[in-house]
Amino acid sequence: MITRDDFIWESAEEYHSKAKDYLSSHQLMSYEDSPALYAYMKDQPKVETAAFRFGRACHTFILEGEEVFDDAYVLASGEDVMNKKTNKPYGYETKTFQTWEKAQKKIGITEDDFDLCRGMAAAVRGHETAANILSDGFPEAVLRETYCGVPCQIRIDWVNPRRESIADLKTISDITRFEVQFKSFRYSNQMAFYAAVWAVKFGFMPTVSIIAVESNPPFRVGVWTLTPATIKDARFYNETTIPKFVQSQQTGIYPTNYETERYL
Repeated sequence: MITRDDFIWESAEEYHSKAKDYLSSHQLMSYEDSPALYAYMKDQPKVETAAFRFGRACHTFILEGEEVFDDAYVLASGEDVMNKKTNKPYGYETKTFQTWEKAQKKIGITEDDFDLCRGMAAAVRGHETAANILSDGFPEAVLRETYCGVPCQIRIDWVNPRRESIADLKTISDITRFEVQFKSFRYSNQMAFYAAVWAVKFGFMPTVSIIAVESNPPFRVGVWTLTPATIKDARFYNETTIPKFVQSQQTGIYPTNYETERYL
């Protein structure tokens, strides 16, 4: 039986700080899109967008629960953060908000965004399949293993030991677009990477699912389970890309992937 003791437990900040030593699915997917763009972006300052901040808050509230959320987040309120002209908090990216947030020693979130998080969480809990997946297990579980000869790391949104499954939570504005987003955002490659690192640790492939929830009313929820064929194809693609990634690191050559003529 898989237990919590099989995993590494650390904060998101600590996990991401080790990216220079361990290959992650997001690094690999960025490299697959364009090695040259990956090489450029990895040296740029990381800027957190409002959308990413909101998604991170939703993950915490839905997967880790309200108690963990309250320990990490604080509602934006009070004169120091309110815009008197709009009677709403200043934007996350403004200096006023960031100064206020720093004084709170927590992550700030607007009441509007918090209400959306609560609505999304209730919708996920009300979806039979999603609720079943999340009924047993634990969130944000880290594994580090050598895969394809490369030290790799994964941080799994949800592990369900009873189902021997892993799940990833995605937020989306329109769930009818999820299957298009699934392809364009390379979710199959991400999940195949997770499954492969898991298989190195445990000796078998897990069941892999994605829970998608709309970020606005009516907060529709859907669950997609990836077929073994989908995982196999994506895993093959990953495993042909990892040696190229290693070669680029060794040579310092990062092609654009547009060097040769293409045809439409």
